[in-house]
Amino acid sequence: MDEQDFGDFRIKKRIAQGGMANIFLANHAATGQRVVLKKLLPELQQNPEIIDLFLTEADLGRLLRHHNIVQVLDAGEESGEYYIVMEYVDGVTLET
Repeated sequence: MDEQDFGDFRIKKRIAQGGMANIFLANHAATGQRVVLKKLLPELQQNPEIIDLFLTEADLGRLLRHHNIVQVLDAGEESGEYYIVMEYVDGVTLET
């Protein structure tokens, strides 16, 4: 995937795919801050129940404050696509 703009972000590469979303490494365009951008899968973008679950995940994530939990920075909709922005933590994955 080539780099592309998405709202206030520049997507660098896809780093994972989950059950509900594609996960991308991105930079905030204005600040250059490296973030993780989680975009709801295209086939789920029109399902109101899934959208509600996705945005509720972001709302709940914003409430959590702990040094061992990744911070949710933003969430919303851009050009018909729902997304969550989280802090990027450089390190090893938990995959085995």
